[in-house]
Amino acid sequence: HLSTFTTEKGHFCPVCYGTETICYGHNPQGSQRIQCRNCKKVWTPKQYQKEITPPEIIETVAFLVPFQGVSSGQKLYVLISFDALRGNILHLSTNYTQHQAGESLHYRYRGNAEPELHDNNIVQRVDMREAQFLRRSQFDEIQYGSAALKRNAKGVILRPVITAHGHFRVLNILFPTVKTHVISHECFLRGAIITAWADLFRQQQGEIWFIEEEIADDTDNMPW
Repeated sequence: HLSTFTTEKGHFCPVCYGTETICYGHNPQGSQRIQCRNCKKVWTPKQYQKEITPPEIIETVAFLVPFQGVSSGQKLYVLISFDALRGNILHLSTNYTQHQAGESLHYRYRGNAEPELHDNNIVQRVDMREAQFLRRSQFDEIQYGSAALKRNAKGVILRPVITAHGHFRVLNILFPTVKTHVISHECFLRGAIITAWADLFRQQQGEIWFIEEEIADDTDNMPW
């Protein structure tokens, strides 16, 4: 996940994940090459970006997005993080990867997706969500619905918790000093953030806020 992201974006080294890089000329096609100051790795990002304005607060929301899988109704788990003050999208991840992964990392749907929660009383809805967490075989073992690739398709559908840890690891490398996070009400997202910014939380300098929301537009029939 990290190597793929940085190979495309160029924000840090795909080998040692160092953040100190220099421009290193151009390839024959005229694209900017980058060199890591630490390990001297040279690569050409697909979408080179010189600088990102560091956010003060990162907000992360989760979506279920339809995709063309083995049958209709298949969905991917998607995380989008953005600068809560400026609105800039910082990183997007899905639980599909083009790379091979061990069996324990694969998402396995067992036919018992967690039901959507609808209650006008937000406190009641939060309580219902917490009860859902407690009914899981383990807190990070989310069952969100069917998701399987077409026959002979390359890649793997990962467990959402694996996606979350990779997602926040990228953000931590880019923005190691961010202290405030706002996230969808999901317990394994909290765990992934604490793991990624462990040093700040150990020093009691980190904050995590859950957000509970729901689209109130009755005309909106989209599945996310």
